[in-house]
Amino acid sequence: MNALVTGGERYVLTQADYRFLEHTVAMLRVKEIYTNGQPGVAAQVETWAKRRGISVQRVTANFMHDGPASSEERNMTLVTQAKAVIAFPGESASDDLIAKARRARLSVHESPGRQLANLPTMDTRLRHLWVRSSSRPKLTP
Repeated sequence: MNALVTGGERYVLTQADYRFLEHTVAMLRVKEIYTNGQPGVAAQVETWAKRRGISVQRVTANFMHDGPASSEERNMTLVTQAKAVIAFPGESASDDLIAKARRARLSVHESPGRQLANLPTMDTRLRHLWVRSSSRPKLTP
């Protein structure tokens, strides 16, 4: 099976990410990994895969028609070639790729870091009510 790995150019994989990657690749029995060839997650995964003897294919946005291909066009090419997606935290291009993969009904495996990055933020407008309970005035009858 082949898998597509996506993530941000500025994201650095953690030990937990490598454990997740190792587990997911073993579970899916991945023999070939596709990346976009960019620095960041793609470069780190390429190095990791080569050490383990897993074939790596770069699909870059350099094919020409009316100029260089956009990241959305490259993402569509990647999605048509892959059977599964392994996703790490990234920018809008990663989000676009994951959305396209889900529409194509590929299995998407999101890293714990990506899941945490996409949690809604906490509303802190009423934070003062629960921060210092000992400093609140006590109600007496």
